[in-house]
Order: sequence, then C-alpha cells, then structure tokens
Amino acid sequence: MKNVFAAVLIASAGFASAADSAGTVPVGIASEDEQMSRLLARAMLPLMPEDQRWKIIEAGGIGAEGYDAVRDRSGELLVSHDERYEAIRHAVSPSLFARMDEVHLGALLKSAERSRAGETPVAMCFAPDTDPELVAAYNILFQEEMWGGGEQNGDPRFQIGGRWSSTASDFGTGPQGTPITLTYSFVPDGTFIPNSGFGSGSSNLFAWLNGRYGSTTTWQNLFHQVFDRWGDLTGVTYIHETTDTGSSHSGAGGSLGVRGDVRIAAKALDGGGGVLAYNFFPNNGDMVIDSADSFFNSTSNNSRRLRNVVAHEHGHGMGFSHVCPTNSTKLMEPFASTAFDMIQLDDIQAGQRNYGDYLEPNDSSGAASPIGSFSIGTSTDVDTVSIDDNSDIDFYSLTTTQPMELTITVTPAAGTYLNGPQNGNGSCSSGTLTNYNDNQDLSIEVRSSNGTTQLAFGDSAPAEQVETLSVTLPSPGSYFIVINDPGSQNSIQMYDMNVVGGQVPFDGPTIVAQDPIPTVVLPGQPVVLDFEIQANADTIVDGPDLRYRFDGGSFQTAAMTAQGGDIFRATLPAAACGDEPEFYVSVEGDFVGEVNLPLAGAADPWVLGVGEFIPDFEDDFEDFTGWSDTISTASAGEWDRGVPVASTGAPSSDFDGSGQCYVTGNTVGEDVDFGLVILRSPAVDIPDGAVINYAYWLSAGGGSLNGDTLELQISTNQQITWTTVKTYSSPTDAWVTDSVEIDGATGVDDFFFRFVAEDQGADNTMEAGIDAVSVGVLTCDDSNPGCNAADVAAPFGVLDLGDINGFVSAFTSQDPIADIAAPFGVFDLGDLGLFVSEFLAGCP
Repeated sequence: MKNVFAAVLIASAGFASAADSAGTVPVGIASEDEQMSRLLARAMLPLMPEDQRWKIIEAGGIGAEGYDAVRDRSGELLVSHDERYEAIRHAVSPSLFARMDEVHLGALLKSAERSRAGETPVAMCFAPDTDPELVAAYNILFQEEMWGGGEQNGDPRFQIGGRWSSTASDFGTGPQGTPITLTYSFVPDGTFIPNSGFGSGSSNLFAWLNGRYGSTTTWQNLFHQVFDRWGDLTGVTYIHETTDTGSSHSGAGGSLGVRGDVRIAAKALDGGGGVLAYNFFPNNGDMVIDSADSFFNSTSNNSRRLRNVVAHEHGHGMGFSHVCPTNSTKLMEPFASTAFDMIQLDDIQAGQRNYGDYLEPNDSSGAASPIGSFSIGTSTDVDTVSIDDNSDIDFYSLTTTQPMELTITVTPAAGTYLNGPQNGNGSCSSGTLTNYNDNQDLSIEVRSSNGTTQLAFGDSAPAEQVETLSVTLPSPGSYFIVINDPGSQNSIQMYDMNVVGGQVPFDGPTIVAQDPIPTVVLPGQPVVLDFEIQANADTIVDGPDLRYRFDGGSFQTAAMTAQGGDIFRATLPAAACGDEPEFYVSVEGDFVGEVNLPLAGAADPWVLGVGEFIPDFEDDFEDFTGWSDTISTASAGEWDRGVPVASTGAPSSDFDGSGQCYVTGNTVGEDVDFGLVILRSPAVDIPDGAVINYAYWLSAGGGSLNGDTLELQISTNQQITWTTVKTYSSPTDAWVTDSVEIDGATGVDDFFFRFVAEDQGADNTMEAGIDAVSVGVLTCDDSNPGCNAADVAAPFGVLDLGDINGFVSAFTSQDPIADIAAPFGVFDLGDLGLFVSEFLAGCP
C-alpha cells in the first residue's frame, strides 16, 4: 500500500509541473498513459492518509482536479466542499457538482445518509425551471432510500410503493385495496422541524400563509380542497384534526385529539425555485413546504400552484413515487405544473389501486352501494370507480317500482397513455405507451334480493370493450348488480357504469318459415310453403296473409290456410317465364301492429327466379376451394370455415346439411367487433346473365344491429374496384336464401365477389354466416310447359284424381292456387269452369 501511495505521490509531483497556471490539467492533450494515471490517482486519493491527501490537493497534483482546499481563519485545513463529493459522486456529475450550491449539496448528502441509516424516504416536488441534473441526482438517492437501490417493490404501472399499514384511527388497515382513514393537522408555528436535508428549524406555516391570505380560514380551506378531492376519488377518508400539540415534526405518529397522521409545516428550504416542498412516505405522511419560495406568490386559479404542490406531496404521503414522462398530464410528475387542477387519471388509478375507490368497501351484498329506486325512464351513472385487483368485487343495490327491462352498461375508463418511472440516471423524458383499459375483462351480474341467486350474466365483450347486459325484472323489488373480473389478472381496472330502467319488450307475433325459401322455381308450378305463426303475448286481428306480385305492380293478398297447430300454408300461384315473383308473409297483432317476414315486407320481399338454374360454380364449403378469409379491420370475428359453434347470435348448424359453412368468429362469445371482415371468392368465369345464389345468416343475438350490415360486393376488373349489389341490415336469426343477378357483367373472366360483415362500433352482437353459394345462369322455356292450370298437385305433368281433390280443397279454402280465371281475387264459377276445361284438355 505504501508503494502505491508513493507511486501516486511521485506521479502527482511529476505531473503537477505540467499543470497550467490555474492548477488544472489540459485534459485534451493528455496521452493515454497520463489519462490512466489520472484515473488511478483520482481513485486512490480518498484512500490516502489525510496529510498526504492534502499535500496533493494543495499542490494541484494529479487526481486532485475539482478539489478546492479551504482553511479557516486559524489556518487549519477544513473538510472541503469537494471532499464531500465522494459520498454522492455516483449520483452527481462533476459539472453539476461544480455549479451546485451548499443547500442542495447538504440535501443530497442528507439523502445519502438517510439511505445508509435505512430511514423513511423523503420525496420532493420541484419548480418547473429546476436544473434537470439536480432533479436526477435527488431521484437516484431517493431510489436508494426507497428501495435500497433495487427495483421498487410496489405496483410498477403507477409507481406505487407501500401503503399505510396503521393510522391514528386504525391500528391495522388491511391489505392492498382496503379503504383507510387519515387525519391531518397544521402544526403551530415554532414546531421543531428536524433536518431532513435542508437544515433544522421552526415551522412558520401560520405566519407565512396568514400574511399571504389574510386569514387562517382562507388558506386552510385550500388544503381542505386538496384532501377532499383525494377522498372523492379514492378509498381514503380524511378528517381534519383541529388539534396539534406541536411535538417535533416527523417524529411522532398520528394520535386522535393530539395530532394528525399527516402533519403540515413550512420553513425556508432552498429559496426561489428548486425544491418547493418535501414529504415522507407511509407510515409517516408529514409535509414541509418552502415558505421562502416565490413560486407560491401567485394565487391565480384558486391558488392552483399551492394546491397542486400540496396534492403532489400528499401523493408521496400515500405511497406514490414520481411518474414519467414530464408532459404535464400527471400530478405525480417531478415538476410542478399548472396545466391541470390537482389529481389526474394516472394518480386516481394509483390511489384506487392502493386504497380502493370511493365506494369501497362494497364487496358483498351487505355492504352494497345503493344506486337508487328505478322506474321506467330512470337512469343513473356511477363514474370513476374500479375493480382494484383480481379479488375485488363491487356490489350495487337498487329497487324497482314496476316491471321493467334493466340495462347495465359498463365502460372501461382508463385509456391509453405514456407512463414510467424515473430511470436509474433520473431521466424523466420517456415512458411506455400502455393501454389501461384491458387490465381486466369485466363481467356484469344481476342478482335477486338474497344477493346470491343469479338472474342474468353478461361477459360477451372482450377486455377493453364495453359490456352491456339487459334483463327483464318482472316484478317490483330489491336487486343487486355485481361487477367482477372472472379472470386472474391482478391489476386495477377503472370503469364507468350506466343503469337504465326501460319498458319490458312486448312479445308480439312471430313468423318462422318451416322450409328454406327457394330462389328458383319451374314455370307453371305453384309454390307451396308452410310457416309457423304464433301470437305470443299479442292477439292476431288480421291474417296471416300471403302478399305477392308478378309484374312489379301492387301486391295482392291471399289468405293462408291453417294446417293445424300454429302452422299455416301459403300457396304462390304458378309463374311463367319472364315473371319475377315477389312475396312476403304478413300478420297483424292487436298491440304491435303489422309484422312481416321478411321484416321489411313490401320494401324487401323474397324474389324468385322462374326457370332452371344451371350452375357454373358451386360450393358447399366442405372442401377449401380458394376463398380468402383473412382481410379484416375488426378486433375480432374474422370469417371461419367449419361446423358452426352455437353461440349468442350464431347459427347452430349449416344451411344445406353438408356440415360446414362460413361464419364470423366461430368461437363461443366471439362476434364481429369494431370494423369489417371480408370473405372473398376465388376467381370465377361467368357467362352472360349470371346470377349468384347463396344462403346467408345475420343476427344481433336478439338485440339490434345498430347500423351493422352484411353486404354482397362484386368486382369485374380484377379487384381494382368493388360495387355493392346487396345490403342486409335487419337480423334474420335464421338461414335465408337470396339470388342476385349480376348486371353489367357480360362473360367476365376472373370475376370476384365477396361478403363484407361490418360492425359500426356500437356495443352489440353481430354474427353472420354464408353457405350454399353458386354462380350460374337461369334458363326458362315454357313453350311446352308440360301441363296447364289444372295441374295443381304432384306429380306435376300428370292430370289425375290428385289434381281434382287438390283443386276442390284449394277452392273451398280460397287458396290462390284455385284462383285461375279472371277476375282474380274472386273464387267463382269462372275458376271451376276453366279447371274442368283444362283438365279435360289434358296435358300437351
């Protein structure tokens, strides 16, 4: 060791002669050997005996750069400003050290001392123009105090440390997410404030703020606003403790009737700018504000500067560290900001994560939060609440005054924003862009008055998306709404809830086709179709009727015939080549009025082609034939080929019985969400006059499509442009066939068509399906139709006793199949005479 010292001394003595007149070394011209010697000497200098060390410092030798020996009036050498640098050199750059004043040096040294002693950390709020390097140095030493230089042990998303474990009101406060009560008091002037980095002294809080505001009540009301706001947003209840006996600040815990858990004081810290205030972490929430800082002179915006600093410092007192980046969006950023008024979204999440939301504890039916009495038209909002972890559950109680449909909507309410800690070097310029709306996948339950019997459950929407549940409550009474996350994600999820009481949906008449509606019929043959028609809670006052037309004119009406039970038969008269039969089924309920199938009735009837369909392309989707199903802008619900998986709104089987079809999101609980999904055909060569036949399914899961659509689009120019030829916007909740003629495509090679299912963004179910696709031409020849108007019963093409019986039955029931002679719509001798004539004439 002596040899090392000797080497350093020799090197120092030799190199000192090369120093300039100011005693500094021209680093820019130093050789590598000289630089290495300087580094070695600088490292060894603090380890030398004191007399040798000071000889080198006084001589300006190598390794002594930046040191400034100081002597007192007696000539004795003092511990220099520069020597203290060794305790904080890992946090302070030489350039910062050179320009730093004694106040901040003392504060940084105290931080290092507190770290070594394992004392409660102190966190600060800085004026906007504070030297960033100084803030970074404080942060490095703070991390050592807070976490021993390692990673923080709290929640990394909001830079949360430990919470209060005991208060003056509660010896044990429970686990994370549990509400607490904190008292706060204002220490009397003269209260001793120990040295926490800015020297010891006496509090002058009252003298300072009374002089600023004119009365104690005025400025204390500003503090009350801060604590009231934290209490409005989190599970912390604040009580102003009016007594504070003035015991030493930061030394004693809260005591009811004696002093608060949070004790507020003021003294001069570092003057203008720099540190505005500091605060201890739980279980010591005491605060000291810089009474000598001109930053607080402005009282604009209801003294926003003071309130924001106090709110920030109390954030530390709740266990929260600084949050980055510095972009004036979060209260807990290191630098004070007046761009907002107190607690912001990130700060709310931190507070609710540590202490629950302002409605806690409401984790059981016995502790449920009441949201009022509901009648039809009542609406209530519950905002800025949360499930704070995977074990939290929120109960809400309500009463209903009449039967109603209760609709509950839960919307994630945290958003996406940048968030991160100050890193190891104290930088606060970046953060991670994080989506806080998908932390948990919330579900909704409605339970009966016993708090346990489930009446309805909703969890169809994935995380991040709006969840809605509607339930019919048939009788007045007490009920519970329960918000939960069935998963295991241990994180906070903020949400807003809306509850609406509405009319119970009336169960009016329904019409269901018993067989698929054809797209093509042969000429000269009537079409016989059966439908199940139920009145349900209504009364049928007219119908059921078949409404039809062949020539685009007015629809004619023909009564349907009862077949027993709820089955009614519709008979569409035979059509000829060139006809385009259109028809729909209608019934009128006493309460709901007219109900049609298809739903739009005359505005969108079934349309039949007359003739024989000759396909050029057919696909039942049992094998892969080149369809593309990967084009999507939606977050869920892409087209899948397979056996349908029965789910809300989805078909339970394919259309044609082959087994497979295309459906959107072929998974339980998945539908099209927030965008469109496209199913594109392979290239097809089509002849002139081609038509596309297909079966489609469209459902809103029993609700409304809210503008969602299924479209058929075609391209005749190699997919450069697409033209929409058919749009469906009403739910079918069944397989429906359709046929679309391709206009303007005369013998196109490489023709493409596609089905586009689009969710417009509203929170509803949207499911679609496609099956039995074919492309071809329709040919028709009725020059020798094979029979005549008397051929009303199978086998067609043969006139026999079945036709006589069928005609008599139809005539008696006034079935349109027997209305074969003018005037149409009237069943008379003209129809009987023509039948006899045609029957005797026989089939050609």
